[in-house]
Amino acid sequence: MLPKEQRHIADISEQLAEEFGLAKALLDSVLRLTDSQFKCEDCDEITIHAAAQLQISMNRKLRQVIALCQVGQGDGAEVICRSIFESMLAQAFICADTLEFRDPNGGGKIQFTEELEGDRFKRGVLYFVYKDIKYEKWLKGLLKVPVMKEWAEGQLKRKSVDWPTDCGVSEEWVKKLEKSTTCSGLPVSSLAYSLGAKAYSYYLRAYCSQSAVVHTSWGGGYTQLIEGEKPGANVNWFDEDFAIARPLYLSGLITALGGIFFASIRTDYEDRKADIDISLRQFEKINERFEAEFYNQV
Repeated sequence: MLPKEQRHIADISEQLAEEFGLAKALLDSVLRLTDSQFKCEDCDEITIHAAAQLQISMNRKLRQVIALCQVGQGDGAEVICRSIFESMLAQAFICADTLEFRDPNGGGKIQFTEELEGDRFKRGVLYFVYKDIKYEKWLKGLLKVPVMKEWAEGQLKRKSVDWPTDCGVSEEWVKKLEKSTTCSGLPVSSLAYSLGAKAYSYYLRAYCSQSAVVHTSWGGGYTQLIEGEKPGANVNWFDEDFAIARPLYLSGLITALGGIFFASIRTDYEDRKADIDISLRQFEKINERFEAEFYNQV
């Protein structure tokens, strides 16, 4: 337990009661997307499997964000929120009916992606090819670790699916994915831009700023310098309310956007989207108020 943790948990619970209530309601609505049985409209097994995996991942991580925020750890919630954003991009890439890929620097069309624009199946396959490439790269790296070498060799031999060969993915695409940071072969910024204004807004508001927390450049919020003859520092074990609320809001909003993309492949799309929208509208309203206050726009 961190120093005075129980007292801080009680204070946070009281001060952010409305926010936690709305976040849990939003979580409930996206959880209903992954009920035990659902039917999809004009979708192949690859698309359904990939989309369900991603939605379950986002739902679980939203629950983790809520738990971290309840104990005052906004910085940890920011890290998970960034992961939710990446899952949302993959979800949208797979589930969107049609896509047109454009460069955020000028808006020009990205030519090599044209074959993907109306092909959900191929986009779903690329998701699994990308995962396979990254997993294989990790295993090959473990061959250099003596204690893990034998295990890694066994895993490499045990691979049951050769995605590129079995699904007709060209060597050109494999090379693109080997160098890419997303399953689309595009940079994160380009994929977010191609998915529309809302996704690109979350890229700018969440993903970019969270890079500092995920990597080593963050640290200024953990201590407060004491000046004077005997300089020192006060330690901050818990975040302020605004630093807790920010990742809570963004994680909920991004998960909901991913959920709407997932709902779009279901036969009951309108009902499921309406279910999410009820919680989402309330969450968006309170987030707008928070951002206006936080960024001094009121």
